[in-house]
Amino acid sequence: MKLAPLEKADHEPFLSMVLNDKEQRDALLARIQKSPAGIQALLQTPLTLSLLVLVYRSEYDIPPTLAGFYAHLFWAILARHEKSKMGGHRRRKCEIGDRELEELFAAFCFCAKLKGHVSFDHPTFHEVIGIAKDQLKIDCDATYLLEDFTENVCLLSQEGLEFKFVHQSVQEYFAAAYVKSRTAEFASKFYSRVSVGDHWRRWQQELSFLAEIDRYRYVKDFLIPQLEGLFERTLPGITTADWVAVRQLIDGMQANIVSEGGVIRLHSVVIGQVSFADNGFRMLLVMDPKVMSKIFSGPGPIANAE
Repeated sequence: MKLAPLEKADHEPFLSMVLNDKEQRDALLARIQKSPAGIQALLQTPLTLSLLVLVYRSEYDIPPTLAGFYAHLFWAILARHEKSKMGGHRRRKCEIGDRELEELFAAFCFCAKLKGHVSFDHPTFHEVIGIAKDQLKIDCDATYLLEDFTENVCLLSQEGLEFKFVHQSVQEYFAAAYVKSRTAEFASKFYSRVSVGDHWRRWQQELSFLAEIDRYRYVKDFLIPQLEGLFERTLPGITTADWVAVRQLIDGMQANIVSEGGVIRLHSVVIGQVSFADNGFRMLLVMDPKVMSKIFSGPGPIANAE
């Protein structure tokens, strides 16, 4: 039988069982109402709602983005684990540090995405975690890691003989976090490879997270090359001097990048809006004619270039 997901009306009754302090519970419910859509969409199971409580107890707030939520979540879980370990319970199987455990989980998420896995039986898990361990040069028994990921980190869950992420965005965020943690050379190769053809679609949500947590390299190695290619295809008559001016404008957009619901949006005072639509890598440019007249020697603005 497939269980129905939790709905908003279920949040208060559930939280009343795990948060005895009514004032704290009411404050959390109010923050849930104001939280981003991505976080609200996460709260469909008792486990994910319990994880939100862990983050709230740790931070006394809900992070404003889904990436921020996951960044705090891992350490909130480990903090709970350390407290329970002092009492002699829930001892971790792998004798490695917290940072190494987080790095291994992120590498596992990334390698699983490369392999196209969202759920795992035991042989598949051993295969993927083996690649992750080789990448990081960390030695730990795969069976112990699986137990830690499910029972102590709680970001994998077991259903019958298979294991899966408690939410798809868990894999997406930590795969992105792995890219962020790697060298500039690794990141450059990653961004270059996902730029080929429409491979970026497969990594769209990871790219959305990277636009937030790895903004500089995301802009330099992925976004600007994509925009360059688009300009070259759509503005064949542009001169070298004009392109230098456009490139400077694109570089200037670095501080104005946001991600909303998986769609990358760039906002700038000079360039009104550039957006990437879900139905294709097309771009809409809206430019102020007065600004354009100062940049280009030719007459008139560029508008609706697709």
